[in-house]
Amino acid sequence: MQLKVSIKSKIALTAIYMSLILATSIIPMGSYADGFPLKIDINPTIQNLLHIPMFGILAILFLKDLNKSDIKIWKKNILVIFMAGSFGAMCELIQLLIPGRFGNLMDIGLNFIGTILGICLFMVCKEPKHSHIKKIISK
Repeated sequence: MQLKVSIKSKIALTAIYMSLILATSIIPMGSYADGFPLKIDINPTIQNLLHIPMFGILAILFLKDLNKSDIKIWKKNILVIFMAGSFGAMCELIQLLIPGRFGNLMDIGLNFIGTILGICLFMVCKEPKHSHIKKIISK
């Protein structure tokens, strides 16, 4: 039995995921987080590298949202790069206002790398020879 998911549900899932990314971006860090109920103490290198899978997943969600549209695939990819890139840049700008957080160009670059890798993964998994991976993405 295959579950049909409505476009509204897909968009809602994408919006929830974006909210989670934003929520983790605005948690104060360092000594500013003392007493904050959601204090997260992650090694900065790992924290930076997490941008790649986070934005890879976001790109896949965006592509799933656009899957049934009549937009040509290359235009969808450009649109996804723009949407994810804009969202990532916005998160970095917001971090400039959060104590102990620092928005920077390297993080924006890692967001773009993750987005492009997510697009590539989505494209590769659409091929029939990767049907086991396609099953995971198409859910």
